[in-house]
Amino acid sequence: MPLKKISKYTPQTIEDIEFNFQYLQDTIDEGGGGGGTGTVTSVAGVSPDGTGNVPLTASNVGAVATVAGQRLITTAEGTKITAIDQVYTTAEKTKLTGVATGATVNDTDVNLKNRANHTGVQTADTITQDATHRFTNDTDIAKLSNISIIKSTGWFSGIIPVGKFVAPGKGFSDGTVTGLTYSYWFRPKFNCTGVQFLFPNWTMGNSTGGAAAEGLGLNPVTIAVSIYNVSTRDVFFNGQTSITIPPGGSAKSDPSPYNFVAGTNYNLRVSVTVTTLGMKWPLGLIPQSTLTEGTFPAGTLSGGTLTNITTGGYGPFGIIAKPNTTPTFANIGLFGDSIFDGNSNGGTGIQLDQGWGRKWLDLINVPWVKFAVGGDKSLNHTTDGSFGFVSTYSTGIDIALTNYGANDIASATVFADVQAQYLKWWTTLANSGMRVVQATVFPRSSFGAPQEAIRIQLNDWIRTLPAPLWKYVDVADVVETARNSGVWKSNLQTDGTHPTATGETTIAAALPSASFFLP
Repeated sequence: MPLKKISKYTPQTIEDIEFNFQYLQDTIDEGGGGGGTGTVTSVAGVSPDGTGNVPLTASNVGAVATVAGQRLITTAEGTKITAIDQVYTTAEKTKLTGVATGATVNDTDVNLKNRANHTGVQTADTITQDATHRFTNDTDIAKLSNISIIKSTGWFSGIIPVGKFVAPGKGFSDGTVTGLTYSYWFRPKFNCTGVQFLFPNWTMGNSTGGAAAEGLGLNPVTIAVSIYNVSTRDVFFNGQTSITIPPGGSAKSDPSPYNFVAGTNYNLRVSVTVTTLGMKWPLGLIPQSTLTEGTFPAGTLSGGTLTNITTGGYGPFGIIAKPNTTPTFANIGLFGDSIFDGNSNGGTGIQLDQGWGRKWLDLINVPWVKFAVGGDKSLNHTTDGSFGFVSTYSTGIDIALTNYGANDIASATVFADVQAQYLKWWTTLANSGMRVVQATVFPRSSFGAPQEAIRIQLNDWIRTLPAPLWKYVDVADVVETARNSGVWKSNLQTDGTHPTATGETTIAAALPSASFFLP
């Protein structure tokens, strides 16, 4: 086959050039074309070099037509192609062929790798969690939303004149009736809306009330509630006028739609029933006949004839509401014994059963909820691990102010035992999400020398602020003639154990301002 005509001035295709080159090469290898022999004197006007090769260039063979994107390549490009042929497989070269021109030159590698510049949505299951970055779900979000209503938006405890609506600690009803209605009065501290009541079916420890330690209710109880001031208003639970609370459970009423006025007395009636005789409900503070409190027949939410009683009654263990003006400080939980509950303070009317903790917080306008029961001690709430009252209401309490000590010391023989018990109690509170404030322990005239020595060691240790204690209040320094003297100042007590109403007021006035509770 003869050579295809090559003109310096006529565009040729790559195929033409490759054909002629191969033809010439074959002719040279065979000693001539068409089976003959001879010597090549020139190709396209180019003579052979000293080795017999004819060095052709693009300028010698003329411009090459571009066909389907084809063109002559440079020597450098040929070197690269040779390298690719030697390194990459056919499959790999096919992949490279599929990469678009300029595929990654639209941005720098740094920006391309920056996750903030990625498009689309990254699913949660492709993300690794760590200790400070966790996922949640809709159920947990709903729970957190309830907590934020209480903690972050200024919900506070309802305050009543005689310190009622505290955790139940006077045992259980006697089982001789299947129901009663208890009547109490409460008085809000602030103008507020959205009042809610929290009702228990569990009991706190009380040495005289028949409950040796915190425990569950004995059976389900059903309650119905009304509020009376100008007119009777039903209290609802999930939109219903009654609710049944299982043993160990609690119930929180729906937010009341009414406005409540600071300093105004409101009558609360709580009807509690069980299904059969012999069943019982937990009892709390005794209704005060001087305040026209007492009982009515079961289901009597308005009207009726009041009966005075001298035993404990059934009511809410907490009242929470949203003040019209948001308070500055967090909710305080008062955990303690008869000293905190105000028992034996010799007061009457509004002074009765207040306690120095409540008087202090009222004085500095810090909201509180009281979990204090006569005869109680921290040991009652850390023995069996059933911290029901803490876990039930801890979502509404930011700071735990506790005065346990005297009753723990009375049953102790060495300081190390009390110290270990305190650490366990503080840890229980801290693990429930509360910052812990401990009060130093008052002298007690009935303490022997070993117990008084433990009291002094305990108070000195508290003053060192051991973890997880957040702060402490030194009420012992307020009432003693000198630090660790064991002697009360005059006119602050009458029984050697409990401050009088005057003593409580004196203690409250000597304690820090509200800024004490700031972080």
